[in-house]
Amino acid sequence: MKKIYLLLDLLFVVIISSSCSKEYGPYEYDPEVNFTESKILLKETDKNGLFKVFIYNNMKKVLDAKVSIEGSPIVETGSDSAVYGTDFIVSPAPSVNIDNKLLWELSNFEKDSILFTIIPIHNQLSSKIHKYQLAIKSVSKGLSIGGQSDLTLQFNNVD
Repeated sequence: MKKIYLLLDLLFVVIISSSCSKEYGPYEYDPEVNFTESKILLKETDKNGLFKVFIYNNMKKVLDAKVSIEGSPIVETGSDSAVYGTDFIVSPAPSVNIDNKLLWELSNFEKDSILFTIIPIHNQLSSKIHKYQLAIKSVSKGLSIGGQSDLTLQFNNVD
């Protein structure tokens, strides 16, 4: 009886190890596009802030990667929405800016990321906090949107 259990155990181990013999590594899944941050707080007198959009997991699969990022103002009690060009600018600049709605169409991923610089503008007429939301909205085939797909920019007044 013990031999039967031993043989069943051995058979179980062989089945499990053969079913796991396929290599499941980080390259089995679509590469994910994420922001490096979820929130950036800047004073309106700060020089600049940085964030990246990065592709995690095997960039070689997606050399022709395309990523679309949309920006829109946040309206909340106690704060004003930030206005692009009045409260902040971003480099690289958005490809579209219509009514404070921004759009970046990214396609030149030389590495696994693109670095952005946020430059706050000191607005002496305002006394409130200004907020703006960026979101990864779409990605090309072979990519997926990761868990860090939203970024809130907050510009604190110093007057």
